[in-house]
Amino acid sequence: HHVIVVFNTGFRIFDKSGNPLTGQISPNPTIFPNGGCCDLTASYDKAADRFVLTFLGGGAQVAVSDGPDPINDGWYNYNVSQISDYQKLSVWRDGYYMTENTGSANKLHVFERAAMLDAASAGTDPQILSFSLPGLVTSGFHSPQVLNITDANFPTSGGATVMYMQDDAWSGVDTDHVKLWNVAIDWDSPNDSEVSAAIELTTTP
Repeated sequence: HHVIVVFNTGFRIFDKSGNPLTGQISPNPTIFPNGGCCDLTASYDKAADRFVLTFLGGGAQVAVSDGPDPINDGWYNYNVSQISDYQKLSVWRDGYYMTENTGSANKLHVFERAAMLDAASAGTDPQILSFSLPGLVTSGFHSPQVLNITDANFPTSGGATVMYMQDDAWSGVDTDHVKLWNVAIDWDSPNDSEVSAAIELTTTP
């Protein structure tokens, strides 16, 4: 029943008719107690009826609402120190998937969605798995994106898909194309989780 509109350093909450329910709010300390600077994002997990906010500062801070009302229901907070810049979160059946703008090997981090949604897990750390994306070529500022489920009709199986444009103007890229990776997560046996080799879809120039 709510719409959360974010900008780089703050947010505002409206009803679905566009009426403001709050003024412009700083995410710190309203939701995030650990400071932070910027790159605020908002996602909605429709299957769970929860909002998920992320904020950059001391790594990436992730907040999951304790119910469908982002004004009155409270938030559970998690901090992921290994993320350094421009985090982007996507909702998938088996996890919250976050990419980042980074020069390090790991470009993708997957959070254990079920644990983050479970109120009993508040204050404990969900499992987080980190992966490189084989064959990825970047040029300066970048952040790949994981496809995002926007309704409650989750696929019953199958991994999430990461996508990223590859431009032939970049060193190491011969043809304009989009790369796709499939991510297979096994929370019971995390070491069996893996990212596929990239599939390349050639585009027009």
